[in-house]
Parts: sequence; structure tokens; C-alpha cells
Amino acid sequence: MRKIFTLLLILAATFVYSQEFIKLNQVLSTADGNINIYVHYVNKEYQISDSFYASFETDINNDKLVYLENGIIYNKNGIELLNLSKRNPPFYGYKLSLSYPKNRKFSPGLNLDPYFGSKDSVGDTQSIDWDSTNKTFKKRVSLVP
Repeated sequence: MRKIFTLLLILAATFVYSQEFIKLNQVLSTADGNINIYVHYVNKEYQISDSFYASFETDINNDKLVYLENGIIYNKNGIELLNLSKRNPPFYGYKLSLSYPKNRKFSPGLNLDPYFGSKDSVGDTQSIDWDSTNKTFKKRVSLVP
């Protein structure tokens, strides 16, 4: 009986916590190496993801350099970069695109188009950049006042 209970518990945990992450075909090229982006689509047709993470292409452990969890984006140190978890209408997901700014003051990164409530409500694009000095991601600070 105990073995059956343990097996059921493992199966339930696997079902609840498993998410299918898909590796994007494009990699983010930085001076420190290529970074793979993995997404979990909440709406595959519109490529809107409710969670994602990034890791170096050469990292066999898949350590997360940045990740989205419950509407909050964290860098590898657990520092909150963007928080859309308490918005109304509620956070739905992001549409991601790679960012290679022409202005050399910015590093490569990700553009994030947030969706709220459903796929029909879009917010302002947010960006996070690769920080070569600290080997992590940071929120892009606009130069426009």
C-alpha cells in the first residue's frame, strides 16, 4: 500500500510540475557566448509564452540566466527585473523576440511584448539586456526622458 501511495504521489507531482519547454530556433549571440531561449507557450498559435528561461548553449546543466515565473522575470541571482503579476487585467504572457540594438550603448537582449487578460490586450514592449560585466540579464534603461 505504501508503494502504491508513493507511486501515485510521484505521478501527480510529475503531472503538476511538468511543462513542455520548447527551444527557440534562434540563439542570442553575446560576447560571452550564445544563449538558448526556452519557452512554454500558453498560446502557440500567437507564440505567447507564460514562462521561459535562457541558458548558455554550452551549459550542460541548463542553469537559468533569466526566467519568467508567475508573471515575474528574475535574473540568475533571483533579482526581480520585471513584475506584471499584479496587473489588471491579469498577466497572460509574453511574445519574445531577440534584440540587437543599433545603438552600441545597449547590449543584445530580449524584447518582451506583454499580453493581459487574453491575446487581445497588449502592453508596452519591455526589454532586458545581457550584462557582460556581471554575466546576467538586466532591465533596459531608456535614454529618453
